[in-house]
Amino acid sequence: MKTHSGREAIKAFYAQRKARGPRTSRHVISNFRVAVADRDHASTQWVLSLYAADGAPVLPSKPPIMLADVSEALVREPDGVWRYRSRTITAVFRDDTPTTG
Repeated sequence: MKTHSGREAIKAFYAQRKARGPRTSRHVISNFRVAVADRDHASTQWVLSLYAADGAPVLPSKPPIMLADVSEALVREPDGVWRYRSRTITAVFRDDTPTTG
C-alpha cells in the first residue's frame, strides 16, 4: 500500500506524475454513501471504476483498469471547512496497467 501524508508529500507525488507526461483518466464513482458520525466527523464509501492510460485523448476504448472499494474519513476543521483525513482504496479487480497512486 502506498501512503502520501501531508501537503508536501502530496505535492511531490503530483509533481512526479506531471513529469511523466500526458495521461488521460476518468474516475467513475458509483454507490456513493455518506455516514455522519457527529457534527464534525463523517465517512464515505463508494466504488471506483478507473479508466486510465498514458497519452493524450482520444485513446482506444478499453475496460476499466481497476475496480476498487473506497472509504474516506472527513473532519470539519475549526475554520468550518470539511477536509479529508484519509482515503483507502482497496482494489477488487485490476489489470496490468500501472496506476499512478
